[in-house]
Amino acid sequence: MKLTTMAKRLLSLLLSAVLLFGALPAALASASPAETIQGSASLADAIGSPALRKAAADLQPYVPPEGADLSAPADTELLQAGSFLAACPAPKRTLTPQAETAESRLVSGMLAFEETIDLSSFSITPAEIEQLFMRIINTHPEIFYVAGYYSMKNNPKIIAPAYIYTTRSIKAQTLLLNDVLNYILSQIPAALSDAEKALWVHEYLTTTAEYDYEAAEMVTKDANKYLPYYYSAFNVYGILVDGLGVCQGYALAFLLLMQRLGVDCVFVSSDAMNHAWNMVKLGGQWYHVDTTWDDPSDFGRSTYTYFLLSDAAMQSKSPAHYGYASTAPAAANSTDYENFFWKDAKGPMVYYNGKWCYVKAYSRSPVYTGNMISVGYHLWTYTFATAESLQGVAIDSQPFPNGSISPGSMAPPCLSIGNGLLCYTLYYEACSLDSNLQNPTQLFADPVRAPGQIVGNIVLAGQMFYAVKAANGKLSLQQRTVGPYNPPGISPLQLTPWRKDMQYKEDFKFQASGNEIWYLWLTEDEAVATMGDNGEVITTGTGATKVLCYSATGKYGDANLTVAYAWWQWLILIFLFGWLWY
Repeated sequence: MKLTTMAKRLLSLLLSAVLLFGALPAALASASPAETIQGSASLADAIGSPALRKAAADLQPYVPPEGADLSAPADTELLQAGSFLAACPAPKRTLTPQAETAESRLVSGMLAFEETIDLSSFSITPAEIEQLFMRIINTHPEIFYVAGYYSMKNNPKIIAPAYIYTTRSIKAQTLLLNDVLNYILSQIPAALSDAEKALWVHEYLTTTAEYDYEAAEMVTKDANKYLPYYYSAFNVYGILVDGLGVCQGYALAFLLLMQRLGVDCVFVSSDAMNHAWNMVKLGGQWYHVDTTWDDPSDFGRSTYTYFLLSDAAMQSKSPAHYGYASTAPAAANSTDYENFFWKDAKGPMVYYNGKWCYVKAYSRSPVYTGNMISVGYHLWTYTFATAESLQGVAIDSQPFPNGSISPGSMAPPCLSIGNGLLCYTLYYEACSLDSNLQNPTQLFADPVRAPGQIVGNIVLAGQMFYAVKAANGKLSLQQRTVGPYNPPGISPLQLTPWRKDMQYKEDFKFQASGNEIWYLWLTEDEAVATMGDNGEVITTGTGATKVLCYSATGKYGDANLTVAYAWWQWLILIFLFGWLWY
């Protein structure tokens, strides 16, 4: 999760390792950003290699051609460019066999980063190609690196997609995104129903991502000038890897995760609202889900105002949703989930041992027993299979002298899962419950608590990130290890040779086993050497480093590389002042 400050955003513009335009979403436009948290909680930092993260952050933003207007819809302009298209095909639209095959060709071409994609052999019109292109952007969130338009190479059926960044950085970003996706999907229990999968993904996005007010503001001011620097805020990479984005990014991330979980889901947008969200199909009925507007400004928390609602409920809320009929797959008439157990929950909710665990708002005055204060928070559980809701152990007691704190200032317990246990933070400590959800045990008490409190937490790859709010309202991000993280095994990729000793400026090329769609070649120390796209070594100095190779399917291999000066190169350096130019 990326937590914004101006400095973080400036760094993101330089190192940053796509449906709001012209206005903020109605629910957020009048709100000011939450107090900035100093620090960063990035899942990609926890599970990605340093070399891969560096390559992903080595960006050269794609700048639209002169004269391109990104602030108003146009026939070939797509949602990833920040605009809404009233003509965006609804998911219910069917394709002819020729169009389906052409769509597959477009998808495979963009997944392989092809500079041009020839559709001349297909019996489709240029207008249909434009529609297919838009459809792909809205149904294939994994193709996050294509800008909002394409050019034609002297033939309306030979198109050149506008890739946002260099192929090298896109490959690195794709690998990081896949690592994050694999981690997220590995955390989701296989036994969940489709409704529970939607809830799990809703909780993940609302607790680990935050709204990018700055991107929205800057792109609103001048799309042509600022959009190239904020592309990631509008796509799945920004939300899932950086933890930062606008409504389009939230909706595309929800869509991608639901697709991977095998649940029917679509991307829904409203040109009138300048907003996007999702509809998900459960038990033959469609429901609305808006993760953007369910993401409060509080760190690590969730709300459920716009979760699994009917059309009528979405249109009656304040603020309401409207103007989306052309992009909706069907009417959403069911009200089955509109009075569900989460309506009283103080999110987030976590799934543990077959039960959904959550906290309700306290309902009584504070009680002091000796030096302990209790304000009535209990753990509650809900089981979908039996529709059983139970009150569990009290998780609200804190050791404070009578009258020393105001119970109303205590943030509710914030739940998370760490090291196979249900954890929670409350005021200044983190605790865990046993496997029966009993016997609270302190994990740690934060040393910087006085005079502050922990207001929320998330756990990523064995690390608990928690926000501490000081008496003056300032927030800081702290981190603790709450369990081991065992990354999944990576399929090996054999490099030939496994070791190479070479001289400075020598030509050499490594080979990788297999027949992958693409490879990404890197080195751990670019002061010694960098790598070309096809395994070529480009020496930049002398010393030892590792050559790293990643494949499109996630395989990995490495080799040892040593670069040294030959004897005659030493002569040039010493006697001919070669160090000035060699």
